[in-house]
Amino acid sequence: MEGITAMATPLSKSSCTIYPRTFSDSTADAFRDRWTQAKMHHVIQAVGDTHVVLELDKGTGHTVIGVKLLGVRPNPYGGLGQVLIDYCHEDGSDGRVLIRLEDVGVVLPLEATNAKWDAIKSHRELVHAGVVKAQAEHGDVEGRSWGKWDAVPLDHRTVMVTYTPHTGNPAFADKWGERGYWHVTVEEVAA
Repeated sequence: MEGITAMATPLSKSSCTIYPRTFSDSTADAFRDRWTQAKMHHVIQAVGDTHVVLELDKGTGHTVIGVKLLGVRPNPYGGLGQVLIDYCHEDGSDGRVLIRLEDVGVVLPLEATNAKWDAIKSHRELVHAGVVKAQAEHGDVEGRSWGKWDAVPLDHRTVMVTYTPHTGNPAFADKWGERGYWHVTVEEVAA
């Protein structure tokens, strides 16, 4: 056929979309569908220099392709925080912009990577280490043997650990202990 040229078919690739809810098993979590500084920090660490597709506005679906996630910080004007992204334009110039975490939707690494699973793993390890640290200091030694321990990273440095006593058999009331809340820092967890 004259005038028709063959187009090269791009190779298919595989990646995993990272949602804020990736980090929460609880449907009662108030931040399940919102990014926090801690969640985004784990994603940034896992993604590294990989370019990503980033939904910048959940309301409109506005999405950018091929940006890099550089860092996360508290928002000086209030809110959950901000993520710093790096644009690279066709002319070789680049630009950086801060985006409110409340506006960010999904993150999709453009290259085949284990970023999603690495981010989940590091997030869970931080939560686990925070609970272990709090249990060692405030668990059995303070009568908190029978209860539920939970932890939520507040940012990439601080974990909020909570203890909720089980209520039930009064014969074991001495093992319930009192409800407790503790902040454990990353430096403490690493130690």
